[in-house]
Amino acid sequence: MPEFLITAPDGKKYRVSGPNRQGALEALKRKLGNTSAPTSVSKPMSFAPQVTQTSADYNPPGTGVSRALERGIIGTKQSIPAFTATQSAQILEDMDVGWQTTWKRALEASLGPEQFAYLKDKNFSGINDVNSEDDFKDYIEVLKRRGYNANQIDKAEQLFRRGRAGVERYSAEGGFFDQTRQAGQDALSKLAELEAEKAKIPMSPTAARGAQDWQDAEGVMDWAKKSFKDPLGALAFIGETAAESGPSIAAGIGTSVVTGNPLLGAGIMIATSAPREYGGEVIEFMRDQGIDFSDPNAIRAAIDNPDILREASRRGFTRAGIISAFEAIGMKGGGGILLQGLKQAGTGGLGDATAQYVTDGEVVWKEAALEAVAELATTPGEVAIKAGRSFFNKKGDFDPSALTEQEKLAGADVARILQSVVQENGYNLKDLDVSSEKGAKKALEAVRRKIISRIDEITKNKEIKKYFNSATAKSLGDINLYAEANGGIKAAKNKVADRVTQSQIDAIRRLMPPTQEAQELLNLMAMSNVTTDLFNRGMKGGISRYTDFFNPFIKDGSYDPGRTANIIVGTGAGLTLGPAATAGIVAGGRTVDAITGRRAVLDRFLKKTPTKKASQTPAVPLYSL
Repeated sequence: MPEFLITAPDGKKYRVSGPNRQGALEALKRKLGNTSAPTSVSKPMSFAPQVTQTSADYNPPGTGVSRALERGIIGTKQSIPAFTATQSAQILEDMDVGWQTTWKRALEASLGPEQFAYLKDKNFSGINDVNSEDDFKDYIEVLKRRGYNANQIDKAEQLFRRGRAGVERYSAEGGFFDQTRQAGQDALSKLAELEAEKAKIPMSPTAARGAQDWQDAEGVMDWAKKSFKDPLGALAFIGETAAESGPSIAAGIGTSVVTGNPLLGAGIMIATSAPREYGGEVIEFMRDQGIDFSDPNAIRAAIDNPDILREASRRGFTRAGIISAFEAIGMKGGGGILLQGLKQAGTGGLGDATAQYVTDGEVVWKEAALEAVAELATTPGEVAIKAGRSFFNKKGDFDPSALTEQEKLAGADVARILQSVVQENGYNLKDLDVSSEKGAKKALEAVRRKIISRIDEITKNKEIKKYFNSATAKSLGDINLYAEANGGIKAAKNKVADRVTQSQIDAIRRLMPPTQEAQELLNLMAMSNVTTDLFNRGMKGGISRYTDFFNPFIKDGSYDPGRTANIIVGTGAGLTLGPAATAGIVAGGRTVDAITGRRAVLDRFLKKTPTKKASQTPAVPLYSL
């Protein structure tokens, strides 16, 4: 949120954050506890002429999110002049040495640490009086009279004179010192110009209301109360805040899709977001130290404050490192969009709180809470990064290459049953509405029921049932074997909760004799795993699997009965991007999938799975006595 320099009636100046000038002005009035208007409100971080404040309802060209993306790009750009300025200040400080410092460095290099320490202890008092050539020569004679090695003293003198020559050469007009100073000043000016440019890009009026509520809130709970009173403002504010991370997320998605390496994509996203964190922290600390970015002379003079710039750089690197570490933790592991959202919110909030504590020694929980909820809004993009090329290759659909040979053959049996139930009952596999009685979900449930029914027929047969009766166990090992087998049968009959493990399949194989029933039961276990994977994957594939989250009204094939993600992402996008842009995202995803044919997972599964292999080849080996 931009800061504004406001002059009060008593002449005092205040820096106040606000979504716009009017918001900052009102916040200061409340803080001062009076209604007298300050005399002026400066444009934040800018030396340009004052611009007249527009109406609070004015929404400039573009959308709130598009402008947030612009602010995010500018924030990333700011890291370059911020780093250049801080490094230039440190170089100048290292170069700006007098006679005493140069002589101390030369002596230590010549005498070594031990002798130099002894010299400091015994004969060092006069060195601070070395301010000229005559003083230097006198001190050399003192050292020689006190018995110090002449060769070492001569070497120290040579080092000293080379050092002084370098300082004088660098300090000459137009030399390296002036060049470095000029580069640092230009970097600071560029930093201020970029901040002024960013301040000209306002939030939407709806988001500005939410930003003002956040600014005025006394804590997390107070902010929550204000948000419930104006939920549209809160959602728009959170959405536009999150959108400032858009450039780094886009870089991550592009890398992941092009290379097919989600890990590299995540690394690129983190690497491109770290500079924005660094630059933002440098600017904030410099402001806190009273450096006025709206004054061109003051900002250029900041190069002569190496202590401030050094600390600003240290804080910037610290914050960027901590935030990046927590971001990496949040990107680890699997899970759907809801689980990923919870992980990102948790690590985002904790990362911000940790960075605050390390740099400031305290935590403003309201800021950590904003970071947490903003991470929720960026979850679809981060899930897309982790998906890699899955938008455009078989990983986003049912991927036979990921299956064992046994599961491939079982998959062919599932496809054959699916084809049969579709033909018999008129199911439409392209109908992804989860509430539809003739849709893809109902078709898969019908397949599942057939598999479960056949498992029940086999396992409830009294001749088969005795093989899984643990009462016949003769040892603890046998009891464990029976438990594994019965656990596998139970898992095979669950809808989506469990997958039959290899150890459970092996237990069934060991307990049953090599009969046709044993072969069929093992095949049914593998078929159960195929249907479980299809249920867990959801009815919808392709790129619209992600773009449909922008539709808050959809009833689709994702495994999210409450449509929680659709409501959060879709409503927020509608408020920030606008209805037309949001609808365009949804339509764009549908168009791509219409061309590639990847939207309906079950339909594609049926087309891509060769049913002719089913039943013609045993799904498991036959055994002989």
